Amino acid sequence: MILINVKQLLWLFILDFSGDLYGKSIQVKLIKFLREEKKFPDIESLKEAIGKDIENARKVYKQVQLNG
Repeated sequence: MILINVKQLLWLFILDFSGDLYGKSIQVKLIKFLREEKKFPDIESLKEAIGKDIENARKVYKQVQLNG
């Protein structure tokens, strides 16, 4: 497969961080894919999914920390 002019996008949420990274460079290590992109019927469904994503991300990160 040949991909031409493909723009990739990554939305990144840094849990428990309250600072300003605008214009800064950061290094990100991807550990595990959490879920596919999805359209939600309403804002409440989106909020619920984000809550589950956060829960799952914390579990994955904790497991990685435990296994070193």
